[in-house]
Amino acid sequence: MKPIYLMLSCLLIVNSSCDMDKHEGLKLRVNNISEKAIYVSWTSDNSDTSLNHITNPTYNPQTKKVEAHSVSNGYYGAPSQAYFEYIDTLSVFIFDAQVLETTSWDIVKAQYLVLKRYDLSLDDLNILNWIITYP
Repeated sequence: MKPIYLMLSCLLIVNSSCDMDKHEGLKLRVNNISEKAIYVSWTSDNSDTSLNHITNPTYNPQTKKVEAHSVSNGYYGAPSQAYFEYIDTLSVFIFDAQVLETTSWDIVKAQYLVLKRYDLSLDDLNILNWIITYP
């Protein structure tokens, strides 16, 4: 009986990994064509224009920081097409890396030190091929 469970478990793992690969190209990426590094963060709560629903992106520079003249990876935690099963708009925030790394997050929120905000629907992202170009 145990070999059957093991075989079924293996099939489920293989099947789920294929689904992730199929949607890998549909993960949000940012093409930073500016001269400075940036941080990227997002929220599905676009009714609140403050940064109260955003955590400081410097906590994870490996995934949230995009160097000058580079494209971020569509890593595991990046929003994907599946994200839109429950929301209709994704708000993406671009921050100056130097500002975030030298200013407290409370000041960044209070003074709304955002370089750019994008409010994007699933259709918008599909048109952009899931790549936001900054600036």
